[in-house]
Parts: sequence; structure tokens; C-alpha cells
Amino acid sequence: LIKRYVDDKNAGRVIYHGFDRDVSRYYRKADVFFLTSEAEGFCYTLLESKAYGLPTVMYDLPYLSLTGEGKGIISCEQGNVQMLADSLQKILGDKELYQKCKNEVEEDFLKILQFDIKKMWEGIFASVHINNQLKNVDKPVIDYLMDEINKTIKKMYLSDEYFYGYY
Repeated sequence: LIKRYVDDKNAGRVIYHGFDRDVSRYYRKADVFFLTSEAEGFCYTLLESKAYGLPTVMYDLPYLSLTGEGKGIISCEQGNVQMLADSLQKILGDKELYQKCKNEVEEDFLKILQFDIKKMWEGIFASVHINNQLKNVDKPVIDYLMDEINKTIKKMYLSDEYFYGYY
């Protein structure tokens, strides 16, 4: 639907790519993350776009935790393609709005990095253990796994290639 709309409007700046494992080069070249999904689960691509400091134009998905307070995001009414296109045009044409959204998304990403994933998973394991649904929990193993997950996430998102895409 979006491709047809863009093609009809003859927007020569939009390029469609097939499958590619190395998406970092696209994020680095992008000015805005344009999310056209009408439903998402975790939406890893939104997290990636935040890591590259990209403002987002998307359909309203208020249940997504990554949308948070909506900082750096322009949300549009579900299914309203015209509103989505107008919002994209607006953010690309208004330097002040663009910079405001860019600053907000970078601040929001720094907050995401502060989230303690290990503590969250410890709470989940503890609640399952309390309900006697998990027997013989090996705390040192869980601690090790959570530490490794935390280190990997921090390393990935704080790497020169990933973090905001321009460090």
C-alpha cells in the first residue's frame, strides 16, 4: 500500500531494497525511520533506529514500550496513509522539528540503555520460582547469563558502528 502510494506520487527519493543482513548502512544514510506496521510485538527495528538517533514517523502503536512518552516520534492515526505521508514530509521539511525529534530520540535511547535487563529477568525467575513452577534454579548460572546478556547489549549499542551511527 505504501509502495503504491509512493510510486503514484513519483517520489524518486524512495529506494526499495530486498533482504540484506547488514542494515547498518541504511540506518547511517537515513534521516528518518518510517515505520508503516499497523501492529508490532517488540519492534526491534524501532530500537535499532533509536540507536542511530533517527526520529520516527509511524502509525500509533501506544502499547509498544519502546514508544515510551513518544519522544522523537510522530504518531499517526492507524491506516491513515495520507497523514503518515504528510508527517514524513513535515519532519523532513522543518529543520527545527527535525532537530527537536532527533534530540528527543537520542535522550530516549540513553534512558533505554540504563534499563536493568538483569534485574527484570531476576524478577521473572524469582516469581516463577515462588510459584513452584521452576525447580532447582541455579542462581550462579542465571547471574552469569544475565551478566553476559547485559554486557552484550551494552557492547552492541555503545559500539562505534551502532551508537547513533556517527560516533
